[in-house]
Amino acid sequence: MTDEPLDLPELPPYDDRAVRRAMRRGVVRTALAAAAALIAVLMLVVATAITISALRGDRFFTVGYYGTVAAHPEYDFKQEGSCCAAGPLGGLTNLGLAAELRLLARPLGALGYPPAGIATVTQDVDGSLHTSFDDGPTPLRDAMQRGRPDLARTKALLAGLPDATLVSVLVEFAEPVPGERFGAWFDSRVPVEAVPYRGVPVFAVSPYESSPYFPVTWPNADLGELRAWAERMDGSYDEALYEVGLPPSAQIRAVAQAGLVHAFVLPRVPLAVLRDLAADPAVRSVNLLDTATDPEGAYPY
Repeated sequence: MTDEPLDLPELPPYDDRAVRRAMRRGVVRTALAAAAALIAVLMLVVATAITISALRGDRFFTVGYYGTVAAHPEYDFKQEGSCCAAGPLGGLTNLGLAAELRLLARPLGALGYPPAGIATVTQDVDGSLHTSFDDGPTPLRDAMQRGRPDLARTKALLAGLPDATLVSVLVEFAEPVPGERFGAWFDSRVPVEAVPYRGVPVFAVSPYESSPYFPVTWPNADLGELRAWAERMDGSYDEALYEVGLPPSAQIRAVAQAGLVHAFVLPRVPLAVLRDLAADPAVRSVNLLDTATDPEGAYPY
């Protein structure tokens, strides 16, 4: 033991300003680290939401748009806005699991220029699909509910109408026509000057058959498109298809592979052309949807 003092280093004088600067630097570094971590988490959430939205959005659009169009030939649809993420912050709050599609729906075959309504198809975060439609009457829906009309009575009705009449009509074939032959048949019976728009909706099954589902239709006669759409779906789509009123995917694929046109809709045709169609032996029935005076007079113009 010794009483000699310890040789300790001399402490620097206390610098209050330096201490405050060091504390500020520590707080700033901590805040920057926390902000960087938060940004990383947000970027991960955004990337996850975008990925999930893209994957689920494709499946949703497959049924939400094409399924709705195929199930509801009574409307002429146009997409309104974009698809598909829905919810606060563009779907970020639900990681892109919810989706919404808005469609302008105008009743097909209504010759009085009715306004378009809004049809909404939504998908919940659990994947369930919901549709919002006006269940009011439309010309095509009413005609299908009336059932197949007697052709002789229809011919008599057409004979009694003024020549300067426009008609919208559902035409049913006596025997289904293969999709690849429909275009040639249609062009030979329906002059382009009478009906300039050639993309008529077609029924891939009978419009009058008894079924718990809506008939499978397509907005034009290109049944190759219908087949391509059907081939994209498997049994995992069946619940969503049921929600829009369509049969299971296997049934749709069978109908698409058959590739037959059972009936078609003419949304606007001069009476003279329709009279000739009603007299065609290939036609089984003609169901009138609506009539109006032709402002151009009797066809041929």
